[in-house]
Amino acid sequence: IMNIALQISVAPNMKDFRKKLEDMQVTRVSLSEMNLISLFTQILVEPLNAISENKEMEPKAILIDALDECIHNDTNGILRCISQYFTKLPSWTKVMVTTRPEVPIMQELNRLKPTLLEPSETKNLSDLQLYFEYVLKDKKMENKEIEIDAAKLLVKKSGGVFVYASKVAVRFDEMKTVTQKDVESCPDGIFDFYQEQFDRYIDGNTNSNVFKAIEYITISPEPLQEEALQMLLQIGKGECRTIINLLSGFFPVRDHRLHVYHKSITDWLLDQAYQGSERIPNESIYVIDVEEVQERICQRCFDLINNNNILLTKDYLKHKYGLKYAIKYIIHHYLHLNKLFEARQVLLRHDWIIVRALVGESYNMYQDYCKYLQLYLNENQKRDDTIYYISACLRLGLPGLAKNPQQICGQIVGRTINIRKKEK
Repeated sequence: IMNIALQISVAPNMKDFRKKLEDMQVTRVSLSEMNLISLFTQILVEPLNAISENKEMEPKAILIDALDECIHNDTNGILRCISQYFTKLPSWTKVMVTTRPEVPIMQELNRLKPTLLEPSETKNLSDLQLYFEYVLKDKKMENKEIEIDAAKLLVKKSGGVFVYASKVAVRFDEMKTVTQKDVESCPDGIFDFYQEQFDRYIDGNTNSNVFKAIEYITISPEPLQEEALQMLLQIGKGECRTIINLLSGFFPVRDHRLHVYHKSITDWLLDQAYQGSERIPNESIYVIDVEEVQERICQRCFDLINNNNILLTKDYLKHKYGLKYAIKYIIHHYLHLNKLFEARQVLLRHDWIIVRALVGESYNMYQDYCKYLQLYLNENQKRDDTIYYISACLRLGLPGLAKNPQQICGQIVGRTINIRKKEK
Protein backbone atom coordinates (compact mmCIF):
# COMPACT_ATOMS: atom_id res chain seq x y z
CA ILE A 1 0.00 0.00 0.00
CA MET A 2 2.82 2.41 0.86
CA ASN A 3 4.51 1.65 -2.48
CA ILE A 4 1.28 2.46 -4.32
CA ALA A 5 0.89 5.69 -2.32
CA LEU A 6 4.47 6.74 -3.05
CA GLN A 7 4.03 6.08 -6.79
CA ILE A 8 0.86 8.18 -6.85
CA SER A 9 2.59 10.96 -4.91
CA VAL A 10 5.23 11.45 -7.65
CA ALA A 11 2.72 11.28 -10.53
CA PRO A 12 2.01 14.51 -12.48
CA ASN A 13 -0.34 16.97 -10.76
CA MET A 14 -0.41 15.01 -7.47
CA LYS A 15 1.39 17.52 -5.23
CA ASP A 16 -1.69 17.88 -3.00
CA PHE A 17 -1.70 14.14 -2.33
CA ARG A 18 2.03 14.19 -1.55
CA LYS A 19 1.43 17.05 0.92
CA LYS A 20 -1.31 15.01 2.63
CA LEU A 21 1.10 12.08 3.07
CA GLU A 22 3.84 14.34 4.47
CA ASP A 23 1.41 15.93 6.94
CA MET A 24 0.51 12.48 8.29
CA GLN A 25 4.13 12.00 9.53
CA VAL A 26 3.90 8.23 9.14
CA THR A 27 6.67 6.23 10.87
CA ARG A 28 7.74 2.58 10.67
CA VAL A 29 6.30 2.00 14.15
CA SER A 30 2.91 3.54 13.29
CA LEU A 31 2.79 1.51 10.07
CA SER A 32 3.54 -1.72 11.96
CA GLU A 33 0.50 -1.07 14.17
CA MET A 34 -1.91 -0.80 11.20
CA ASN A 35 -3.53 -3.72 9.43
CA LEU A 36 -3.89 -3.69 5.64
CA ILE A 37 -7.43 -2.28 5.66
CA SER A 38 -6.41 0.58 7.97
CA LEU A 39 -3.45 1.33 5.70
CA PHE A 40 -5.65 1.32 2.60
CA THR A 41 -8.16 3.66 4.22
CA GLN A 42 -5.75 6.11 5.84
CA ILE A 43 -3.01 6.19 3.18
CA LEU A 44 -5.13 6.02 0.00
CA VAL A 45 -8.90 6.37 0.42
CA GLU A 46 -9.11 9.37 2.75
CA PRO A 47 -6.37 11.59 1.24
CA LEU A 48 -7.35 10.83 -2.39
CA ASN A 49 -10.98 11.70 -1.70
CA ALA A 50 -9.92 14.82 0.22
CA ILE A 51 -7.81 16.29 -2.62
CA SER A 52 -10.52 15.70 -5.23
CA GLU A 53 -13.40 17.23 -3.27
CA ASN A 54 -15.02 19.95 -5.42
CA LYS A 55 -12.23 19.55 -7.96
CA GLU A 56 -12.10 17.85 -11.36
CA MET A 57 -9.22 15.37 -11.59
CA GLU A 58 -7.56 13.72 -14.56
CA PRO A 59 -7.89 9.90 -14.50
CA LYS A 60 -4.99 8.09 -12.84
CA ALA A 61 -4.31 4.35 -13.16
CA ILE A 62 -2.78 2.18 -10.43
CA LEU A 63 -0.89 -0.76 -11.96
CA ILE A 64 -0.59 -3.88 -9.79
CA ASP A 65 1.54 -6.53 -11.45
CA ALA A 66 1.28 -10.24 -10.53
CA LEU A 67 -1.64 -9.96 -8.10
CA ASP A 68 -1.54 -13.74 -7.65
CA GLU A 69 1.93 -13.37 -6.09
CA CYS A 70 0.84 -10.76 -3.49
CA ILE A 71 0.39 -13.41 -0.80
CA HIS A 72 1.64 -12.71 2.72
CA ASN A 73 1.15 -15.20 5.54
CA ASP A 74 -1.12 -17.30 3.29
CA THR A 75 -3.54 -14.44 2.60
CA ASN A 76 -3.84 -12.00 -0.30
CA GLY A 77 -4.68 -8.76 1.46
CA ILE A 78 -4.21 -6.65 -1.68
CA LEU A 79 -6.84 -8.74 -3.49
CA ARG A 80 -9.23 -8.29 -0.58
CA CYS A 81 -8.66 -4.52 -0.60
CA ILE A 82 -9.31 -4.27 -4.34
CA SER A 83 -12.46 -6.41 -4.33
CA GLN A 84 -14.07 -5.00 -1.17
CA TYR A 85 -12.76 -1.46 -0.78
CA PHE A 86 -11.74 -0.21 -4.24
CA THR A 87 -15.17 1.36 -4.73
CA LYS A 88 -14.35 3.77 -1.87
CA LEU A 89 -11.63 5.41 -3.98
CA PRO A 90 -12.67 8.44 -6.08
CA SER A 91 -14.09 7.63 -9.52
CA TRP A 92 -11.09 9.15 -11.34
CA THR A 93 -8.83 6.45 -9.83
CA LYS A 94 -8.57 3.34 -12.02
CA VAL A 95 -6.73 0.08 -11.44
CA MET A 96 -5.01 -2.27 -13.90
CA VAL A 97 -4.13 -5.72 -12.61
CA THR A 98 -2.09 -8.54 -14.12
CA THR A 99 -2.70 -11.99 -12.65
CA ARG A 100 -3.08 -15.65 -13.44
CA PRO A 101 -6.73 -16.66 -13.84
CA GLU A 102 -6.92 -18.56 -10.54
CA VAL A 103 -10.50 -19.24 -9.50
CA PRO A 104 -10.45 -17.47 -6.08
CA ILE A 105 -8.89 -14.35 -7.63
CA MET A 106 -11.33 -14.22 -10.55
CA GLN A 107 -14.30 -14.69 -8.20
CA GLU A 108 -13.15 -11.75 -6.09
CA LEU A 109 -12.47 -9.47 -9.07
CA ASN A 110 -15.72 -10.35 -10.87
CA ARG A 111 -17.60 -8.31 -8.26
CA LEU A 112 -16.14 -5.20 -9.92
CA LYS A 113 -17.17 -6.30 -13.45
CA PRO A 114 -13.66 -5.74 -14.83
CA THR A 115 -12.59 -5.53 -18.46
CA LEU A 116 -10.67 -8.76 -19.07
CA LEU A 117 -7.73 -9.05 -21.48
CA GLU A 118 -6.82 -12.67 -22.26
CA PRO A 119 -3.51 -13.68 -23.95
CA SER A 120 -5.43 -15.04 -26.95
CA GLU A 121 -7.43 -11.84 -27.52
CA THR A 122 -7.02 -9.96 -30.80
CA LYS A 123 -5.79 -6.79 -29.05
CA ASN A 124 -2.99 -8.66 -27.31
CA LEU A 125 -1.99 -10.62 -30.43
CA SER A 126 -1.94 -7.38 -32.46
CA ASP A 127 0.44 -5.84 -29.92
CA LEU A 128 2.68 -8.89 -30.18
CA GLN A 129 2.64 -8.66 -33.99
CA LEU A 130 3.80 -5.04 -33.79
CA TYR A 131 6.48 -5.96 -31.28
CA PHE A 132 7.90 -8.82 -33.37
CA GLU A 133 7.88 -6.65 -36.50
CA TYR A 134 9.90 -4.08 -34.53
CA VAL A 135 12.35 -6.78 -33.39
CA LEU A 136 12.84 -7.99 -36.99
CA LYS A 137 12.84 -4.68 -38.85
CA ASP A 138 16.64 -4.21 -38.97
CA LYS A 139 17.54 -7.91 -39.35
CA LYS A 140 17.90 -7.83 -43.15
CA MET A 141 15.10 -10.24 -44.00
CA GLU A 142 14.47 -10.65 -47.74
CA ASN A 143 11.51 -8.29 -47.94
CA LYS A 144 8.76 -6.68 -45.85
CA GLU A 145 6.22 -9.41 -46.61
CA ILE A 146 8.56 -12.14 -45.33
CA GLU A 147 9.26 -10.01 -42.27
CA ILE A 148 5.52 -9.70 -41.49
CA ASP A 149 4.97 -13.45 -42.03
CA ALA A 150 7.90 -14.21 -39.74
CA ALA A 151 6.36 -11.97 -37.08
CA LYS A 152 3.03 -13.82 -37.47
CA LEU A 153 4.78 -17.16 -36.94
CA LEU A 154 6.43 -15.83 -33.77
CA VAL A 155 3.05 -14.59 -32.49
CA LYS A 156 1.67 -18.10 -32.98
CA LYS A 157 4.66 -19.65 -31.19
CA SER A 158 4.35 -17.16 -28.30
CA GLY A 159 0.85 -18.28 -27.32
CA GLY A 160 0.08 -14.65 -26.52
CA VAL A 161 2.76 -14.48 -23.81
CA PHE A 162 4.92 -11.34 -23.86
CA VAL A 163 7.68 -12.90 -21.76
CA TYR A 164 8.28 -15.24 -24.73
CA ALA A 165 8.57 -12.21 -26.98
CA SER A 166 11.16 -10.64 -24.66
CA LYS A 167 13.27 -13.80 -24.79
CA VAL A 168 13.09 -13.93 -28.60
CA ALA A 169 14.20 -10.30 -28.70
CA VAL A 170 17.26 -11.17 -26.59
CA ARG A 171 17.94 -14.18 -28.83
CA PHE A 172 17.94 -12.03 -31.98
CA ASP A 173 19.58 -8.97 -30.44
CA GLU A 174 23.17 -9.88 -31.34
CA MET A 175 22.28 -11.27 -34.78
CA LYS A 176 22.82 -8.85 -37.67
CA THR A 177 20.74 -11.06 -39.97
CA VAL A 178 17.74 -13.21 -39.08
CA THR A 179 16.54 -15.81 -41.59
CA GLN A 180 13.25 -17.67 -41.89
CA LYS A 181 15.08 -20.73 -40.59
CA ASP A 182 16.13 -18.81 -37.45
CA VAL A 183 12.49 -17.89 -36.82
CA GLU A 184 11.27 -21.45 -37.39
CA SER A 185 13.90 -22.80 -34.99
CA CYS A 186 12.50 -20.72 -32.10
CA PRO A 187 10.82 -22.96 -29.48
CA ASP A 188 7.06 -23.46 -29.59
CA GLY A 189 5.91 -21.55 -26.52
CA ILE A 190 7.64 -20.21 -23.44
CA PHE A 191 7.88 -23.60 -21.72
CA ASP A 192 9.68 -25.20 -24.67
CA PHE A 193 12.01 -22.21 -24.54
CA TYR A 194 12.72 -22.90 -20.86
CA GLN A 195 13.48 -26.55 -21.58
CA GLU A 196 15.85 -25.59 -24.39
CA GLN A 197 17.78 -23.24 -22.08
CA PHE A 198 17.87 -25.71 -19.19
CA ASP A 199 19.27 -28.36 -21.50
CA ARG A 200 22.12 -25.94 -22.20
CA TYR A 201 22.72 -25.10 -18.54
CA ILE A 202 22.31 -28.52 -16.97
CA ASP A 203 22.67 -31.04 -19.81
CA GLY A 204 20.21 -33.39 -18.13
CA ASN A 205 22.13 -33.66 -14.84
CA THR A 206 19.50 -32.86 -12.22
CA ASN A 207 21.92 -33.90 -9.45
CA SER A 208 24.32 -31.10 -10.35
CA ASN A 209 24.90 -28.08 -8.11
CA VAL A 210 23.46 -25.92 -10.90
CA PHE A 211 20.07 -27.62 -10.71
CA LYS A 212 20.22 -27.71 -6.90
CA ALA A 213 20.77 -23.95 -6.99
CA ILE A 214 17.63 -23.62 -9.14
CA GLU A 215 15.74 -25.77 -6.63
CA TYR A 216 16.80 -23.62 -3.67
CA ILE A 217 16.05 -20.34 -5.46
CA THR A 218 12.60 -21.66 -6.42
CA ILE A 219 11.69 -23.01 -2.97
CA SER A 220 13.03 -20.05 -0.95
CA PRO A 221 10.21 -17.91 0.50
CA GLU A 222 12.16 -14.74 -0.36
CA PRO A 223 14.71 -13.76 -3.04
CA LEU A 224 17.68 -15.84 -1.93
CA GLN A 225 20.80 -13.99 -0.76
CA GLU A 226 23.96 -15.08 -2.61
CA GLU A 227 25.73 -16.21 0.58
CA ALA A 228 22.61 -18.11 1.68
CA LEU A 229 22.72 -20.03 -1.61
CA GLN A 230 26.39 -20.79 -1.01
CA MET A 231 25.49 -22.04 2.48
CA LEU A 232 22.75 -24.33 1.16
CA LEU A 233 24.97 -25.74 -1.59
CA GLN A 234 27.98 -26.06 0.76
CA ILE A 235 30.40 -24.93 -1.93
CA GLY A 236 33.13 -22.29 -2.26
CA LYS A 237 32.48 -18.65 -3.13
CA GLY A 238 34.06 -18.97 -6.59
CA GLU A 239 31.96 -21.96 -7.64
CA CYS A 240 28.83 -20.26 -6.33
CA ARG A 241 29.62 -17.10 -8.32
CA THR A 242 30.07 -19.21 -11.49
CA ILE A 243 26.63 -20.80 -10.99
CA ILE A 244 24.99 -17.42 -10.28
CA ASN A 245 26.47 -15.93 -13.46
CA LEU A 246 25.32 -18.94 -15.51
CA LEU A 247 21.74 -18.63 -14.27
CA SER A 248 21.51 -14.83 -14.35
CA GLY A 249 19.26 -14.83 -17.43
CA PHE A 250 16.49 -16.58 -15.52
CA PHE A 251 17.47 -15.58 -11.97
CA PRO A 252 18.91 -12.05 -12.12
CA VAL A 253 20.79 -10.64 -9.13
CA ARG A 254 19.66 -7.40 -7.49
CA ASP A 255 21.14 -6.20 -4.19
CA HIS A 256 23.01 -9.53 -3.88
CA ARG A 257 19.74 -11.48 -4.02
CA LEU A 258 18.59 -13.90 -6.70
CA HIS A 259 15.21 -12.96 -8.14
CA VAL A 260 13.01 -14.99 -10.48
CA TYR A 261 12.82 -13.35 -13.92
CA HIS A 262 9.19 -14.42 -14.33
CA LYS A 263 6.86 -16.57 -12.24
CA SER A 264 6.15 -18.80 -15.26
CA ILE A 265 9.66 -20.23 -14.72
CA THR A 266 8.85 -21.46 -11.21
CA ASP A 267 5.37 -22.56 -12.32
CA TRP A 268 7.00 -24.75 -14.96
CA LEU A 269 9.63 -26.12 -12.55
CA LEU A 270 6.92 -26.99 -10.01
CA ASP A 271 4.65 -28.48 -12.73
CA GLN A 272 1.97 -25.86 -12.03
CA ALA A 273 2.07 -24.02 -15.36
CA TYR A 274 -0.92 -22.55 -17.18
CA GLN A 275 -1.30 -20.78 -20.50
CA GLY A 276 -4.46 -18.77 -20.11
CA SER A 277 -6.85 -21.20 -18.44
CA GLU A 278 -5.18 -24.28 -19.99
CA ARG A 279 -3.00 -26.45 -17.76
CA ILE A 280 0.40 -27.12 -19.38
CA PRO A 281 2.12 -30.21 -17.89
CA ASN A 282 5.91 -30.18 -17.55
CA GLU A 283 6.98 -33.36 -19.34
CA SER A 284 10.70 -32.61 -19.07
CA ILE A 285 13.10 -33.98 -16.45
CA TYR A 286 13.28 -30.53 -14.85
CA VAL A 287 10.50 -30.94 -12.30
CA ILE A 288 11.36 -30.08 -8.70
CA ASP A 289 10.56 -32.61 -5.99
CA VAL A 290 9.44 -30.06 -3.42
CA GLU A 291 9.33 -32.41 -0.43
CA GLU A 292 12.85 -33.71 -1.07
CA VAL A 293 14.24 -30.17 -1.46
CA GLN A 294 12.45 -29.01 1.69
CA GLU A 295 14.04 -31.93 3.58
CA ARG A 296 17.50 -30.88 2.41
CA ILE A 297 16.93 -27.26 3.41
CA CYS A 298 15.62 -28.28 6.85
CA GLN A 299 18.67 -30.42 7.51
CA ARG A 300 21.10 -27.74 6.36
CA CYS A 301 19.39 -25.01 8.43
CA PHE A 302 19.34 -27.26 11.51
CA ASP A 303 23.02 -28.15 11.09
CA LEU A 304 23.99 -24.51 10.76
CA ILE A 305 22.04 -23.50 13.88
CA ASN A 306 23.11 -26.51 15.90
CA ASN A 307 26.81 -26.49 15.01
CA ASN A 308 27.34 -22.81 15.83
CA ASN A 309 26.76 -20.79 18.96
CA ILE A 310 24.24 -18.48 17.34
CA LEU A 311 24.46 -16.05 20.25
CA LEU A 312 28.15 -15.39 19.56
CA THR A 313 28.83 -12.46 17.24
CA LYS A 314 31.86 -14.15 15.66
CA ASP A 315 29.82 -17.18 14.55
CA TYR A 316 27.02 -14.94 13.30
CA LEU A 317 29.41 -12.80 11.24
CA LYS A 318 31.21 -15.85 9.85
CA HIS A 319 27.95 -17.25 8.44
CA LYS A 320 26.07 -13.93 8.34
CA TYR A 321 23.55 -14.44 5.55
CA GLY A 322 23.48 -18.23 5.62
CA LEU A 323 22.86 -18.25 9.36
CA LYS A 324 20.34 -15.45 9.05
CA TYR A 325 18.36 -17.48 6.49
CA ALA A 326 18.49 -20.57 8.72
CA ILE A 327 17.31 -18.61 11.76
CA LYS A 328 14.54 -16.85 9.87
CA TYR A 329 13.10 -19.74 7.86
CA ILE A 330 13.82 -23.04 9.62
CA ILE A 331 10.29 -23.03 11.10
CA HIS A 332 8.76 -22.23 7.71
CA HIS A 333 10.47 -25.27 6.15
CA TYR A 334 9.68 -27.58 9.09
CA LEU A 335 6.00 -26.65 8.98
CA HIS A 336 5.81 -27.18 5.23
CA LEU A 337 6.80 -30.80 5.91
CA ASN A 338 4.51 -30.97 8.97
CA LYS A 339 7.53 -31.69 11.19
CA LEU A 340 5.81 -30.43 14.32
CA PHE A 341 8.15 -32.06 16.84
CA GLU A 342 11.25 -30.55 15.23
CA ALA A 343 9.60 -27.15 14.87
CA ARG A 344 8.55 -27.19 18.51
CA GLN A 345 12.10 -27.89 19.68
CA VAL A 346 13.29 -24.76 17.89
CA LEU A 347 10.32 -22.60 18.96
CA LEU A 348 11.26 -23.33 22.59
CA ARG A 349 14.99 -22.55 22.21
CA HIS A 350 15.84 -19.35 24.04
CA ASP A 351 18.91 -18.70 21.83
CA TRP A 352 16.80 -19.02 18.68
CA ILE A 353 14.12 -16.68 20.10
CA ILE A 354 16.75 -14.02 20.83
CA VAL A 355 18.45 -14.09 17.44
CA ARG A 356 15.15 -14.51 15.55
CA ALA A 357 13.85 -11.31 17.11
CA LEU A 358 17.09 -9.50 16.31
CA VAL A 359 16.90 -10.62 12.66
CA GLY A 360 13.69 -8.55 12.39
CA GLU A 361 10.19 -8.96 10.94
CA SER A 362 8.82 -9.85 14.37
CA TYR A 363 5.26 -10.26 13.05
CA ASN A 364 6.45 -13.10 10.81
CA MET A 365 8.10 -14.66 13.87
CA TYR A 366 4.73 -14.49 15.66
CA GLN A 367 3.06 -16.01 12.60
CA ASP A 368 5.42 -19.01 12.79
CA TYR A 369 4.04 -19.75 16.26
CA CYS A 370 0.47 -19.30 15.02
CA LYS A 371 0.97 -21.65 12.05
CA TYR A 372 2.49 -24.29 14.32
CA LEU A 373 -0.49 -23.99 16.70
CA GLN A 374 -2.99 -24.42 13.86
CA LEU A 375 -1.20 -27.50 12.47
CA TYR A 376 -0.89 -28.97 15.98
CA LEU A 377 -4.60 -28.40 16.61
CA ASN A 378 -5.54 -30.00 13.28
CA GLU A 379 -3.42 -33.07 14.05
CA ASN A 380 -4.10 -33.55 17.79
CA GLN A 381 -7.51 -31.94 18.25
CA LYS A 382 -6.14 -29.97 21.19
CA ARG A 383 -4.01 -26.91 21.83
CA ASP A 384 -0.29 -26.93 22.64
CA ASP A 385 -0.59 -24.73 25.73
CA THR A 386 3.15 -24.14 26.07
CA ILE A 387 3.58 -22.75 22.57
CA TYR A 388 0.29 -20.87 22.88
CA TYR A 389 1.59 -19.13 26.01
CA ILE A 390 4.76 -17.99 24.23
CA SER A 391 2.78 -16.85 21.15
CA ALA A 392 0.46 -14.82 23.42
CA CYS A 393 3.49 -13.14 25.00
CA LEU A 394 4.84 -12.40 21.52
CA ARG A 395 1.53 -10.96 20.36
CA LEU A 396 1.38 -8.59 23.32
CA GLY A 397 5.04 -7.69 22.80
CA LEU A 398 4.90 -6.93 19.06
CA PRO A 399 4.91 -3.11 19.49
CA GLY A 400 7.87 -3.44 21.88
CA LEU A 401 9.71 -5.78 19.52
CA ALA A 402 9.41 -3.19 16.75
CA LYS A 403 11.04 -0.57 19.01
CA ASN A 404 13.57 -2.63 20.97
CA PRO A 405 13.81 -6.39 20.30
CA GLN A 406 16.51 -6.85 22.95
CA GLN A 407 14.29 -5.66 25.79
CA ILE A 408 11.18 -7.68 24.96
CA CYS A 409 13.26 -10.75 24.13
CA GLY A 410 14.69 -10.79 27.63
CA GLN A 411 11.18 -11.05 29.05
CA ILE A 412 10.07 -13.80 26.65
CA VAL A 413 13.30 -15.80 27.04
CA GLY A 414 12.95 -15.73 30.84
CA ARG A 415 9.47 -17.22 30.55
CA THR A 416 10.66 -19.80 27.99
CA ILE A 417 13.49 -21.05 30.22
CA ASN A 418 11.03 -21.53 33.09
CA ILE A 419 8.61 -23.38 30.81
CA ARG A 420 11.32 -25.79 29.60
CA LYS A 421 12.36 -26.50 33.20
CA LYS A 422 8.78 -27.36 34.07
CA GLU A 423 8.40 -29.61 31.00
CA LYS A 424 11.55 -31.52 31.91
